[in-house]
Amino acid sequence: MTTVLITGASSGIGRALAKEFAKEYTHLILAGRNRQKLNAVFDEICSLETSCEILEIDLRDLEAVKKIPQKYTIDCLINCAGVGETGDFQKTTLDQEIAEIQVDLMAPLILAKAFAQQFLSQKSGMILNVCSTSAFYTHPYMTVYGVSKAGLFHYSLGLYEELRRIDGKVRVVTVCPGPTKTHFFEEKMTTEFQQGSWARLFQMSPETVARRIRKVSRKNKSYVIIGYRNWWLTKMLEMLPTKIRLRVVGSYLRKGVL
Repeated sequence: MTTVLITGASSGIGRALAKEFAKEYTHLILAGRNRQKLNAVFDEICSLETSCEILEIDLRDLEAVKKIPQKYTIDCLINCAGVGETGDFQKTTLDQEIAEIQVDLMAPLILAKAFAQQFLSQKSGMILNVCSTSAFYTHPYMTVYGVSKAGLFHYSLGLYEELRRIDGKVRVVTVCPGPTKTHFFEEKMTTEFQQGSWARLFQMSPETVARRIRKVSRKNKSYVIIGYRNWWLTKMLEMLPTKIRLRVVGSYLRKGVL
């Protein structure tokens, strides 16, 4: 029996990943804090003749997060849970931003570090960190989200290289989707931002993102940007001087949050 643990499995990309990985893993552990939504995913997965269980947990509780690797033995960890606070820094609270860092950076780091040790003892295993194209450049008006994803991205690459030198059978794969059609920012983003022509051009469905992530997970790569348009956009923005890039990204995001 092979087992995969997915955080953020109750909605969005995490939910789509649960259904994708149910096609090849025999047991799934669906982690999230909304039991009702997890139950809905549970019912869908069970209809695919894959066994699964629910792990109800709030990833802001880092002490509870530390206990997960003590309880479970798995073959694959997918860190997909994420939260994003958007808006003028004067309106977002410090507590919101700390919670964002806990969920987007600290919890994945804790799980990856512990399960990496477990995988080394098993001499096999995969850590798949769902990051974001936000990791590649600063995002004014969602600054802490970008910082968290950048931190996870660099941690993942460092862990990839360390594990590669110890045991090539333990893998770390970092995937960076771009804008995705989920309710991730729904409460904060305006209609103008969500339905603008630029946003529609780059948005992908969570199902498409999940299929591409599952395909990437079979390859021996350190990281992959999901979607050719996202790859080109990221490379183009990286070529701009920092001051101009900040103004371009900041002007666009400002329309959606103010």
